[in-house]
Amino acid sequence: MQHDMTKFTETLCALHTQSGLEFPFNGGSAYDHISELPELIKKQWAVRAGILESVQREFADAPDVISAVKMFNELAPFIDRLFIVHLLKNSVSDVITHAWTHYDSKAATGLERQISSLFKNDQYRDFFHRNRETAASFKLVQLLIREDDPFQLDLLTRELERLAIQAYQNGKMIFLFCLSDYYTNPNGFARPVPTHPINRIAPVHFEPDMRLLYPSSDQQIKPVLNAGWLRLRYLHPRQSVPDSVVPTIIGSGLGWAGAQIISYTTAETLNSKGFVLSTNLFKHEKTKQALLHLLRQEEPKSLPYVTTVAHALHELGHEFYELNIKLFLEVAADIAACIVGTEMVTHNELPISMEDWVIGLLVENIALAQLPATGKDNEDGYLFSGRLMLNQLFAHKIIKFAESRLSIDDSPLQINEFLLELKYFHEGLFRKDPAAFLRLRTVIPDAQTVSLLQLIVKQPMGSE
Repeated sequence: MQHDMTKFTETLCALHTQSGLEFPFNGGSAYDHISELPELIKKQWAVRAGILESVQREFADAPDVISAVKMFNELAPFIDRLFIVHLLKNSVSDVITHAWTHYDSKAATGLERQISSLFKNDQYRDFFHRNRETAASFKLVQLLIREDDPFQLDLLTRELERLAIQAYQNGKMIFLFCLSDYYTNPNGFARPVPTHPINRIAPVHFEPDMRLLYPSSDQQIKPVLNAGWLRLRYLHPRQSVPDSVVPTIIGSGLGWAGAQIISYTTAETLNSKGFVLSTNLFKHEKTKQALLHLLRQEEPKSLPYVTTVAHALHELGHEFYELNIKLFLEVAADIAACIVGTEMVTHNELPISMEDWVIGLLVENIALAQLPATGKDNEDGYLFSGRLMLNQLFAHKIIKFAESRLSIDDSPLQINEFLLELKYFHEGLFRKDPAAFLRLRTVIPDAQTVSLLQLIVKQPMGSE
């Protein structure tokens, strides 16, 4: 039975506010929050307790949802602890993979025993019988806890993702262990694994990360994925990719632990093929309200859908770009997604107007362009992407200032010139042109972009 997750998202927001957290939580760089982590963990515990209480009340006819949240809450403290210790003990210069037991043997063995306890608990017997993907995932996590071979860890994480995809496809609750080295290796890529005969590439660090998602129906997004995939293949004729769209996981987030306590992930490319999208996580509410005030208009009804489409196309775009410089990964995916999404709107393949699409682009890229420079490639790529997009929207007069207000001109001529310019940047990235890399690495906000960002900060929260 499908529940209205729009209503429950309001509950999630209220629970976070009561605990002193924004929803979705977006803390930025992990290292900016090390001193706050103990207090942050306490707030997360309060949120999790509130989520369980609310789920027991609002999902009384869905026992598997209740069981999943209960189990998540029992495992989450161990995952949190392992991530914090992992963060404090690791460094980019560390080229040796360690098992989770190396970082904190007490937390690691505690997680292992807690999973065993869940299997023995009679109240979860029926859940595990109906949700075999979760049962298999938990057993793999027990193996992963003590593993220190990077190739074997890589295989385990890919199998965990396959099981999560399978759970989604079967309409089951989704426990996702999407392990990466996002925080501990911000400027680098996976390294060769010397222990493997074919020199397989795998991360050195596997950060503890656990999410719980309620599966969404893909009837609304599936046509977008199929049409977007075809256009991305046409945009990248030299790439060898599957004919059909890669596997996806689309759901509403109900639990976040480990690396997620720093920042809830809205969308992410999996270590294997495909991506995950949490449709109830929109991180730019303040930016959206400020922009609408500046445009002097109400929120378009299609904006949540626009945001979902943009994130989905962005993650699909990652499947086509292979370059071992993290700084350009997000820019490349953003450019590809913007090209494809704009073309789909132009050709009426999406049930939205061009003006609404442009508003969606503005919300996302204003938020990105406001990010502070960190010197970390995995974060600064977003900043450069936001600057580039806003500069181009102004350069081609799709957005402009008039009498202290912002206006949108979505005429076909302006849109076409905007697309041609983005395709120029796109081609430079895929040719690995050093001039294109330099231009993107040094992109700065144009005068109009600076003015827009300054005005956004000054806007009251709300629309006229």
